[in-house]
Amino acid sequence: MAARASEDVRPEGGTAARARFPYLAGRRRTLDDPNFGPSPLLTSSAHGGVSPPPPRDDGGLPSPSPSAAPQSPQSPPHSPLPRASNGAIKLHQTSYVKKLVERFLPHGPLEKVQRGSLPYSSDFLKHIADALALPPDSYPELVRPMQERLGCLMYAATSTRCDIAFPVHYLCKCLQRPTPELIRETDLILSYLARLPSAGLTYTREQMRLSGFSDASWETAASTSGWVVLWQSAALSWGSRKQKSIALSSCEAEIIALSEAAKDVVYLRKLIRGLGEPEPGPSTLATDSQSARDVSYNPEHHDRMKHVQRRHFFIRDMVESFEIEVPFVRTADNIADFFTKPMKSANQFHAFRKTIMNEL
Repeated sequence: MAARASEDVRPEGGTAARARFPYLAGRRRTLDDPNFGPSPLLTSSAHGGVSPPPPRDDGGLPSPSPSAAPQSPQSPPHSPLPRASNGAIKLHQTSYVKKLVERFLPHGPLEKVQRGSLPYSSDFLKHIADALALPPDSYPELVRPMQERLGCLMYAATSTRCDIAFPVHYLCKCLQRPTPELIRETDLILSYLARLPSAGLTYTREQMRLSGFSDASWETAASTSGWVVLWQSAALSWGSRKQKSIALSSCEAEIIALSEAAKDVVYLRKLIRGLGEPEPGPSTLATDSQSARDVSYNPEHHDRMKHVQRRHFFIRDMVESFEIEVPFVRTADNIADFFTKPMKSANQFHAFRKTIMNEL
């Protein structure tokens, strides 16, 4: 990427600038200058670095090369996305996943990880807690490998592989405190992806309403918010995020999670309206906390909630403006649990994954 300098080039800024760019001496670009605009003062050289372009004979700024001329607005149309026989569209990262496995698991995935396995071990949370209790420089040789793996996994987790969003989010807490156990956890995630490289999000053709689910894992320190918004039968937006404030009750943690999820729902409602298919009524954002649902509609439990910051009651504002409604859902049916805590069984994990990713 070519670097760009400031548009206001002042020769009185020092002799160093004039020595490096002699063709700029005595010239100052102003708004009425016909050449005013984003012109690159540094261009990429053949060996990958940057070098100043040659000056013109008249001492002015160099003219753009023919290759930099604006292209014709007429461009070939993009090829449509491949559809299944029923009109569904599937988004996946099969090639990217295979490249990750080849890079970080050159000897292949772990044998104990099969198609029905979980992407984390039964001691996942214990490994995270043990790593956070260590000083940052306990395993300096593992810092770079850990960061490389999580950086690559983060791209998949935020694009199409929402099934690894929770373990990747938790492992990112230990970027500066990696341990051999956490490296092993990343091997489990990579092996899980290797067994299911073509998994992705399948959007159906039938018109479906926008709906969301929210949940929170109340913890002694910062709790975890998790949410997912479905459209056309598959996840359109999801998140697993550490809350920035300490919740004093599970109801407070759930309210914070609801407000975070509400921001995504409101944005997606505007996006769908721009596509020409506005939502006919309020969108649902379900929660498994009856107290959080009550607070979303009325200022109940004021003596217990009066300390909560006003921004966390954004969900109540959206309910009052008829943008969102908050129904109650049983914990066993709340698919947002997928993003807040490890699943107790593989069957529960795969059932939630099938619903969220619309696996046919």
